[in-house]
Amino acid sequence: MKGREEQLIAKREKEFEDLRKIAELPGIDDLIAVYGEYEKSMRTSMMYLKEIYPKFISTTTNRTS
Repeated sequence: MKGREEQLIAKREKEFEDLRKIAELPGIDDLIAVYGEYEKSMRTSMMYLKEIYPKFISTTTNRTS
């Protein structure tokens, strides 16, 4: 069991190291900043859209016939 845990830890450390290398690439910080602004705009848009969408749908049709 201990060997399996060590393998998982080694795998996670490698994944972390790979992610760190990617984050250090030129332009990644700019991409992250743009994505942050995009996400902020999307949250603001969703707040406005929630006010526009109806809270419930009412129908007056009679489907019993």
